[in-house]
Amino acid sequence: MIRLALLVTVACGVLSLLAFKNGGVFPGIVFAVCALAPIAGWIAFALRGRNASQPLNGAAKGILSAVSVVLVAALAYSVYWTFWSTKPAKELKYTGDLSKVCDKTYFPQAAEHTGSGPHPIIIFTRSGTGSSLQQVSAPYTAPEAWRTRDEHQVQLVACLDDVSSGEKVDECEFDKGNVPVYQGRYKGRVVEARTGKKVADVQVDGNRTKDCPMITMIQGDVKDNRLHTKPDFDELQRVLGAYVNG
Repeated sequence: MIRLALLVTVACGVLSLLAFKNGGVFPGIVFAVCALAPIAGWIAFALRGRNASQPLNGAAKGILSAVSVVLVAALAYSVYWTFWSTKPAKELKYTGDLSKVCDKTYFPQAAEHTGSGPHPIIIFTRSGTGSSLQQVSAPYTAPEAWRTRDEHQVQLVACLDDVSSGEKVDECEFDKGNVPVYQGRYKGRVVEARTGKKVADVQVDGNRTKDCPMITMIQGDVKDNRLHTKPDFDELQRVLGAYVNG
């Protein structure tokens, strides 16, 4: 029993620090109360001493039940907030920071998505096995809304992070062997950078020509890895243009 109480105290203490670090004052307080609860319970039990066998009256039971319900609800919300809710970022220094929008983070420092277009956008894709998100570089001939360098002017983020394989295109040669290349089938969403609110779900196909990277991360057997072609910029404009220009 003591080990369980100690485990609860440590776990809730860690979650409390994590919540405060991420700006969650209420969840931080709830987890702090959770961490102190076993200690407080032990102290209360010790103070009651020989009177511990005396039953609680109806009013005391009602209060205890109400407090328990409130604490359980607050704890459930705090767990949800910590692991599944969208959270604000503390700072925005580079356009690459906006990739965090694809991972349940929003930037209050970014521009508000409002009014008529153009709405500046940053696009991120994931092309390989276990690869990280990569920012798409727009050609210099593209309109300014597609190639803004001011991270604070960005209104929208396109997260094309769910990639599956179409037909095999070719192979790319690396030191450890050849990695097959497939046409990428991208699913993702357009998200407001400032709020984390989803604007739309989108689907984009990669091109049918391989473009081998200089290096890639190979996990396990080389034959179990694969690369995916990226969408042409014209295709990205076709799919995302309604949200940028509208």
